[in-house]
Amino acid sequence: MNDQSRKRSGIVNVINMLSKIMGILGAYGTLIMVLIITYDVLMRYFLNMPTTWAFEFSEYLLIVVFFCGSSYCLLYDRHVSVDLITSRLPTLARSILELIADIVGMVFCLILTWQSWIFFWPAYEGGWRSDTILSVPLVYPYFFMTSGLSILTLQYFVKVIHSATFILNAHNLSERKEA
Repeated sequence: MNDQSRKRSGIVNVINMLSKIMGILGAYGTLIMVLIITYDVLMRYFLNMPTTWAFEFSEYLLIVVFFCGSSYCLLYDRHVSVDLITSRLPTLARSILELIADIVGMVFCLILTWQSWIFFWPAYEGGWRSDTILSVPLVYPYFFMTSGLSILTLQYFVKVIHSATFILNAHNLSERKEA
């Protein structure tokens, strides 16, 4: 393995580790959201004492769950996909279509990431707060949105590299067999 391959695999390992950390954050966000909603239901229906904060916190935790969990799902290829047609294609054709889909996904996420950073900075510098009773600083949910999208974009980059490498290796292997 040459130095360039080692550097690339080191960067890939860092991105994969970040996706795993984000997945853990998303899992904890889910657990906390379940506990908050359960608490709210118990207070509302059994003690007739509804909470004023549970719904808003659940919304913010949903942002954490979605944006943190997305890169983890991509790392383990757990996103929803329909393979009715592609499952019938040869491996190389399926890999080429997967590469195209990965590139489109990466570009889409790159644009979303760029726009989320543009949205994050004014909230951070301006001290934006929600217009609710809790007046939550919006920099926190925007941070999870921005960081989650950033890591999702990087994970797509890793997936593009893996898909392209697989296609190139398959192409080189088929050329060797013909020779």
